[in-house]
Parts: sequence; structure tokens; C-alpha cells
Amino acid sequence: MIKIIGQVGSPEFQAAERLKQVFETLWPGICDTPIEQDNVIVRAGAYISGQKRKDLDLVIAAQFKSGRRFKPRKAIRDTDDQPVRDQPIYIKNFVVVGEVKAHSGSRIKMVGDEIFVKYKDKEWSSASAQNDEQMHSLRNHLRSHNLNPYVLKFVYLSSHNERMGTAVHSMMDPNEIVSIMVANGNVKKRSGKFEFRSADDLTISNLLNLPLFNEFISSDLDRKRVEMLAKKSPVIDEILATEHGNLLQIRGVGGTGKTVNMLSAASRAFNKAGERSLLLTYNRALAADLQRLMAIKNVKSDDENGGIKIETSMTFFYKLARSFGILEKEYEGELDYGSYNSVMELLKEELSAGSLSFEHLKSKFPLDFAFDRIFVDEAQDWHVDEAEILKLIYRSEPICVADGRQQLVRSQRRTDWFLGTSRERRNFLELKVCLRMKNNLYDFLVGLAGRLKREWDCERNNQVSGGRIFMINSPYELNSNLHTQLLKESAGQNIKNIDWLFLVPPFRILNTENKTTEISKFLKSQENNVIDMVEPKFRDHFSNNPEDFRVLQYESCRGLEGWNLILDNFDSFLEMKFKNYLEDRYDAELDIADYDNEIVEFVWNWLSMVLSRAMDTIVIHINDPRSKFGQLLNDQCRAMPDFVEIRSTNSS
Repeated sequence: MIKIIGQVGSPEFQAAERLKQVFETLWPGICDTPIEQDNVIVRAGAYISGQKRKDLDLVIAAQFKSGRRFKPRKAIRDTDDQPVRDQPIYIKNFVVVGEVKAHSGSRIKMVGDEIFVKYKDKEWSSASAQNDEQMHSLRNHLRSHNLNPYVLKFVYLSSHNERMGTAVHSMMDPNEIVSIMVANGNVKKRSGKFEFRSADDLTISNLLNLPLFNEFISSDLDRKRVEMLAKKSPVIDEILATEHGNLLQIRGVGGTGKTVNMLSAASRAFNKAGERSLLLTYNRALAADLQRLMAIKNVKSDDENGGIKIETSMTFFYKLARSFGILEKEYEGELDYGSYNSVMELLKEELSAGSLSFEHLKSKFPLDFAFDRIFVDEAQDWHVDEAEILKLIYRSEPICVADGRQQLVRSQRRTDWFLGTSRERRNFLELKVCLRMKNNLYDFLVGLAGRLKREWDCERNNQVSGGRIFMINSPYELNSNLHTQLLKESAGQNIKNIDWLFLVPPFRILNTENKTTEISKFLKSQENNVIDMVEPKFRDHFSNNPEDFRVLQYESCRGLEGWNLILDNFDSFLEMKFKNYLEDRYDAELDIADYDNEIVEFVWNWLSMVLSRAMDTIVIHINDPRSKFGQLLNDQCRAMPDFVEIRSTNSS
């Protein structure tokens, strides 16, 4: 059996179909054999998050129960480094990644053993080096799942039918195509026969069951988000009208559409003009969520023909520091907070002094640094040095930054992006209408604002009526009846598990081999799939299964949204943040609203940022109703009985 997964009609899918024909010619009948006999999956246009190269044109994984034979058309080395030429080789399994290029004629050339291609108005770039990077990214991705097969590689030329180095094309003899793929590995002699395998059978079986080799299924909410990216609006027009070298600041509280408008503008720039945009965010979980949306929309990130590259700001700046030689080239980890700041200071000094040439870097690494537009999400929480570096290196490109007002996680002072930018190069746009929360949730948040003498600077959207809140006095995992009710109601509205958002405080994380939570264990006990994004190594991953639940820390929630928002130990989390911020200024007798303005603003920042993640339903777990925050939340819940239901453990 041969199965192709991907966007039908895309260049990658067309290449996959031609390779399917190659395998069918070499091994007649393989397309119709049972999966237990032959299992070949061709992923056309794969996207893997958390890696240097996120776009993989073709990934093929195959497992043959009885082995499939081919006759090598070039010498392939065995494990004793001896050439195998005239004897058949039996393939038991293989994993290979392919780079697809449609270039021909004067736009493709060989330099040594490397294949170079040329895009319009761009320097020559190495398809071979890009394929190498894809191989390393795939290998690292598989290792994160504790799988370590030998990964093969090849470059596929879809419009060039003449021999060019080690590239393959569909007019080649099928034996030669497979020979070129397998030539990267070694064959072993077993019982008088030569055999190739990328890994043992169990590893390949587990690999074929990874999300990478499953169909990407989107939820109804996903599809609505994708549809929103195609909608026309004056906000998108204004973003795209930003002139080169100018800076546009979009300001609005959580849920007013800052991120979706920036993505929409980047998407339209790609569709209309083939532009390539960079969107940076500090939040790894948000970056993964946005990458998932781009994967659904089939928008590439590492393509010189245009697209949208979404990265975390720290990943981008690490890459910049390595490319300039400020960090070792081999350095792949993360720096501690102090070291990171030192690197940023040095980068800023060198760039300001003109000691570093970013234009040379763009030409040398166009996939990493050459962009037509720059977008920054949650810009209010960037460090000043980060903002200054970005403005220094992208002097000519239009920059659009989203300012989320109170939403501060990394610092307590908003970054002024207009600092050092001349008045004629500044543009400003304010978003005032709440687009995410239904009206009752909006009213609840406004009520809390009133209790704290704050203002929720956002207009009610009367087109989205409804919304409800459950207040529970015990952890969510002890409220199976409520969970069953929400599951049933969600199914009736075609809301998938991926559309939920579970938030937990750090003290509720279980330090097992892979960090998890009691909520995660409960969900798994109900035979649900869970993405435990409290585990750092899973934070960059997105799911292509709509039946997966997401569990994150509160600190990772900014920019995300959920139809159902579950807040675990919310009062205790707020109490923890409050005491850490106050240190020795904490006064057990003083009401929250009676503290200094700066302290109340800190509280409102966290309250509004978390609660504004919700779209339809919020479940608030109050651990101690007598605590400062337990009392605040309890009082507001009881003041709105029309849509707030107070539930005791497992009540119906």
C-alpha cells in the first residue's frame, strides 16, 4: 500500500504522485498490497515545529515485511566499506526526506557536488544544503519522540530531466532513483543477501504512527480562523499600506484581533504579491499555535517564493547571534536570563557601531533573514534591546507591532517601540471591539475591573451574545460530571478537544520524566489524548489531531484562546503572583483594591490576560474562597447568577 498525505495539487503532492508511479513501476502491484505487507506513506508538504527547517517538501517512510528488491545502478557501500554493484539489495524499511525544485534551464546549476537554484531578484541558493538542513530537522524531530532511524535524503527536480549530480527526476530508471536515495546509507550482508534498513522494525512501526504521517484534520473553529484570514477589512488595508522603513503600532486589549489582523495582512501580501513575512512572538506555545494555523492553510515558512515564517523572538536572536559569530556556531541550547541579556547588549552595540553587516547575512542566509515585512506580537513585553536590534537590522522593511496593553509577563513596564523613531515614520492604529469573548464573559471581566477600580478598554460586541461561567470549589479532575457535561455540549456544537484550553499554576505540575499534571492524568484516564505543554520539550509542538486536549501553564497563555477555558487553582495562582511581586510589602489586612495603583495594575494585568482567553465558557476553580483572590472571584461570580453557576464537587 502506498498512501500520499498532503495538499492535493501542490507541487509537493504532484512530486509525491510521480514517486508513487516510480515505486509501482519498480515493484508492480505495491499500491494494492495490504498494509501489513507493504506500508509506504509519502507526506507531501510536512511542517515540523521547533526545528531550524520547519518545512519539509517530501518525507517518505516505508516498511516491507518481506523486503523489496532493487538493482543498484551505482556503487553502494556496505558496512565493510566495500562497493555493491551487480547484486540485488533488499530494502526492509527506509526513511527519506526530499527537497523539491521546479527550476530548469538557466535557473539551475551545479557547483562541485552541490545543486544551486535561482529565484527572481535573489542570490543563488543551494538546494543540496537546504536538503541537508531538512534531514537534520527531521532527525531531531524524530529524536524528540525517542526514535533514531538513519534518515536518507535526496533532491527531486520536477522540471529538469537531465542528469545533475545526485538529484533525481521522474524520467530516470526506478532502480537508479532508489539507488541514489539509498546511496547515503550502508547496506548489510545477511544470510548471503545484501539488505538495507533505516532502523529496526519496531522503530519504523512507531515512526509510521507519528502525527507527521497522519492526515491533518482541522476543527470547525480552525476553519473559521482560516476563513477570517481571507476577510477584507480596513485594518488589514492600513497594515499593508505601511510604507517601507515605517513602523505601525496596533494597540488593543486581549481578544480585539491584533494577531489575526497581522496574520491576515501577511497572508494577503503572500497571495497577492508573493511576499515573505516574519512574525515574531516571545511565547513558544503561541508560536506553535500559529504554526498549526499556517499548516492548515498550507502556507510555507522556508520558501523564497514567499510565505509566512513564525518564530519565537529568542530563537530568532540566537540564530542572529550565531550567524554573526557572537555565539558559537554549534551552540543550540538556551542561555540563562543574564547571559541572554549580555548577548543582546553586545549585538546592539556592534550593530549600532556598524561593525556587523546584516545585508551580507540576508544574502548568505535568505531563508533565515530575508523578509519583505516584519510583524511582532505582544510587542509591549519585549526587552528594549530586542526592539532596538530589530529596528536596526530591518531599517527598510515595514514593521508592524501589536501592543496588548496590560498583558505583561516578562517585565512590568511596557516597551516604547516609537523610541528613536522619527515622527514621520510612526503610524498608530487602535482596536476597540471585543472579537473573542461572548457578551456575558465580557460583562464579567468589566465587573471585575470595576471592583479593582480599573478600566477594560474595549467595546462590547453585541453580535456575540451568550457565554457562561462555572465556579467550582475542588480541582477539575474531581468534577467528572461537569467534564462529561461540557464534552457532550461541545460535541453538540462541533467543538473539538483542541478548541479547549486548560491552564495550571506551576505548583500543580508533577515532576515526572515528562512533566505532567493531575488534570492531564484525569483526561488520559477518560481515554483522551493530551498535549502536555507544561513539559518544555513539547511546548513547541502543535497537534494535527483535533481530539487532543491542550494543558499549559498560566504564564504560557498569552495570545491563545479556547472555546472552553479551564482555570485550575486560579485564586491560588493569583495569590502566588501577588506575593512574589510584593515581597515584604504584602499586607494580609489590606484589600486588593486599596493597594497602590501600580500594584493593582499588576493584579489586573494577570486577571484580564487570563480571563480574556475564553470564547464561550470559563470554569474557575477557587481553592480558598476566604483568600483575597478567592473572595474577589467569589463575589463577582455570585453577583452574576444569570450566567454563573456555582458547582460543588461532582454535582449534576
